Amino acid sequence: MAVIARLHDLVANGDLGLVRFSASLEQVLAADWENELEAAVAGLPSIVRLTPSWRKLAQPVVLDAGIHRLELGAAWQLGADTTVKTNTAKVRLDLTEATWDARDVQLHLQSGTGNMEVIVPRGVSIQVVSMTGRVTLEDLAPALPEGPVLRVEAATKTGKIRFTHEHPVPRARRWGRKRASGTAL
Repeated sequence: MAVIARLHDLVANGDLGLVRFSASLEQVLAADWENELEAAVAGLPSIVRLTPSWRKLAQPVVLDAGIHRLELGAAWQLGADTTVKTNTAKVRLDLTEATWDARDVQLHLQSGTGNMEVIVPRGVSIQVVSMTGRVTLEDLAPALPEGPVLRVEAATKTGKIRFTHEHPVPRARRWGRKRASGTAL
């Protein structure tokens, strides 16, 4: 169950003490109805970092990578209405590192021939509003009750848009030994 996994993550990260964990777990296991489950998780820390009210953006966010690579990782701000465009560039959006202006975000993705990767925090509900082209949602975890919602409009011509929870594993580098002058390895 996604809620129990979330409780374990909170304890492991030090965001939830054992007493509160036990009480929340008991409440989750006793829940018979969706509203009881929602009540059990209502007081838990948010899955995403929310932007302080004084820093929230009043206008939509529009990012256009064009032909240049765009990587948004730590400390970027996801507006309540965000559009990301690329023509031929590679785009990587790490939503686990962003601060969110709202718990309900409209995300518009547009790609020509470029590829986009969107890393989504576990437990966020993804609702696909519209989808055109090669768009994949790879092994996404179930949404948590009362969790943030990402409403997605995604369109690509020949590129690919991929949603995942996992950070890509870097390729192993091959470290070759230097050959000493005149000697074979």
